[in-house]
Amino acid sequence: MATYRALLSLKSSLDDPDSRLSALSALRLLNLSNNVFNRTFPPELSNLTNLRVLDLYNNNLTGVLPVSVLSALNLYRYVLIAESRGKTNYTGVLSRSNLQKAYNEWLLPLRTLVTGIVAVNKNESDELAVDTLCTFNPVELVLYRCIELVEEKLKEST
Repeated sequence: MATYRALLSLKSSLDDPDSRLSALSALRLLNLSNNVFNRTFPPELSNLTNLRVLDLYNNNLTGVLPVSVLSALNLYRYVLIAESRGKTNYTGVLSRSNLQKAYNEWLLPLRTLVTGIVAVNKNESDELAVDTLCTFNPVELVLYRCIELVEEKLKEST
């Protein structure tokens, strides 16, 4: 069986990528942008433990982000705070290049995604919209704190 490291699926007609995603555990890059999916987040995304880049731009996804997104944000926030307090950089996370990369390639795109999902569901009163907002609330809080910490560190380094 082939081991795929990247899957680009620009403007495809994949109606249900779930069944195929679970078999791609070595995948490092997944681009599903511009597919205009009108569905919930594929739960199989949380099984892609080697995934480093995920592009879901221009889709209408609802529901719950994989738990791994909140876990990664919490870990990143913890490392930022711990390294900042101790005035150390054992992990390398506080280097200007790493801060800039995380900010541009991870935090800002995730903020765009989360803000869009919250905006779509904010004025809805059905059960799915309320569940979606409750799920995204902690993600939003941790995400914005990470962005604040990174912006603060980037200002200090200039």
